[in-house]
Amino acid sequence: MQENKVILNDLQVRYLKSVKQKSSKKKNILFIHGLDSSSDRWLDIPDALYRYFHPIVAVDPIGFGGSDKLVTLEYTIEYFSKFISH
Repeated sequence: MQENKVILNDLQVRYLKSVKQKSSKKKNILFIHGLDSSSDRWLDIPDALYRYFHPIVAVDPIGFGGSDKLVTLEYTIEYFSKFISH
């Protein structure tokens, strides 16, 4: 898994992505950890699923793991649902 960061709405979001080795028509898979955790939770699982899915992405929602944390943001399930859908 390779660490990546992207800026969304002026906030840095960290995600881990499997390294693409060759073109594939396999389905993608997205790992989203629970509250008070990080994408590092998934480090051992992608290796087991790599031959069935590609790419594999594990994201740290805003406020968790390696993503930016805001004290003014209300971290709710509704917020994370909107965050992931964008």
